[in-house]
Amino acid sequence: MVVSTFSLLLNGERAVVVLFVGCVLFSLPLSLLLPGLALSLLALFSLYTEITAENSISLAQFKTRPGASSGILLAAVTLPTLVLAKLIQLSRALALHEFEHEGFDYLTMQYWAASASSFFVLLYLRIVMWCSPDNAFSHPCSPWGMKVGSICTVLCVALFFTPCTRMQTMLNAVWVLLHGLAAVKLWHHLLHTFPSCASIGEALLVTDGLVLYFGDMLACTITKFHEYLTPSEIVSLGHGIKRSEISVIIQVSYL
Repeated sequence: MVVSTFSLLLNGERAVVVLFVGCVLFSLPLSLLLPGLALSLLALFSLYTEITAENSISLAQFKTRPGASSGILLAAVTLPTLVLAKLIQLSRALALHEFEHEGFDYLTMQYWAASASSFFVLLYLRIVMWCSPDNAFSHPCSPWGMKVGSICTVLCVALFFTPCTRMQTMLNAVWVLLHGLAAVKLWHHLLHTFPSCASIGEALLVTDGLVLYFGDMLACTITKFHEYLTPSEIVSLGHGIKRSEISVIIQVSYL
């Protein structure tokens, strides 16, 4: 019975995602242990959200593509995993002094931005389900559900701001959080503007790519126009990282 239950929870798509993420995590150096832990937690949270979404009627308000699976797990971890894989590659080049540290730091911030985009959309979905009439633990928009959502948000903010000791780190944390908020808004807009055209996961994957790409483009624009006024530590495009590399990572995630 346990085996049959496990096989139902881990279907073909989820098994491929778990294998993909596991291969990347297995290759992690010690310097990337924290991003790897964050990816593991994101994968578990997205798997839990996908499983609970299958039995929830509250998500019917989002007019998704009929007959399509939600694909939440696949969409939530694809872009962060690809960026983390690129970080693993660059960490090896960094150890051989073939790559500049500024570029590595910038791509690390891109990883956290991609993870925050997925996390905030997942958190939004959980809040919608918490406030749903079909939730056995709460009534519509109950204080309990809102409190849990608020606590999760506060913990997420605290996670980013705890190590803040410099203005650069604080601004980077705000930058990452803005990616998450923009992702929720764009994801919601896509599903309502193009009804029955995409599943929840497909909309999430498109959202992650667009938010990361335009965030990268905005950072590049700010750097170009305010280079003589703004210290490079605050908003740095990262020497050694080309915007075309970010575009390639995003394009690969759509394949």
